[in-house]
Amino acid sequence: MKRLLLAVLLFTTMVCSAYAAFHQLKYRGTIAGNRVEVAFSYNTGDNSTNFQPYWIDDSYCRYTKYPDCILTLRHKSSPTSKYWIMNEYDGGRYTGKWKVRQTKNGLVGTFTSAKGKVYKVNLTFVEDYDTWDWAY
Repeated sequence: MKRLLLAVLLFTTMVCSAYAAFHQLKYRGTIAGNRVEVAFSYNTGDNSTNFQPYWIDDSYCRYTKYPDCILTLRHKSSPTSKYWIMNEYDGGRYTGKWKVRQTKNGLVGTFTSAKGKVYKVNLTFVEDYDTWDWAY
């Protein structure tokens, strides 16, 4: 009976701690002066990664002027890198590359379009515990 109770307790602890490590890092700001919202799927780390943070699947961006047009961001760097590098896709079509770095309040950097034009990225961190449903 003690073994069963210990196993249930251990399983519950593992499930709770794995869930608690997931975060949706949310930002609002501009790309080339256009308002955007960005949501990164992030995990602070667990036993399998020796508590090193990692990205979970893809992340997403949308221009607030076109809220139904959700762009996919595929991470090319780790969350601990100096610069976060991501490729951006619209329905599977490559649309550009992000290169941003963390600041005290958010992210700054550049977006280079598939045609080679470079635009400024300026995002502010959103402190909100609710997940953005559109970002899945």
